[in-house]
Amino acid sequence: MRLRFYDLRLSQKQFSKRFGFGLGALRDLEQGRGCPSMAARTLIEAIRLDPDLVARAAEEAKCWVKQ
Repeated sequence: MRLRFYDLRLSQKQFSKRFGFGLGALRDLEQGRGCPSMAARTLIEAIRLDPDLVARAAEEAKCWVKQ
């Protein structure tokens, strides 16, 4: 599965941090290991459609964990 971090000019590490993916999971997806869940596929499609919106949502979601 080709992910958009190349198109967005982000490293895998930057992409995982910006969008809330685990780096290991991201590498597994990129190398075709395992089958991504429906939630992961939906998130990847949302990133393709509007990466800035998804980045803002991921940042807001981090606040839920801290509270």
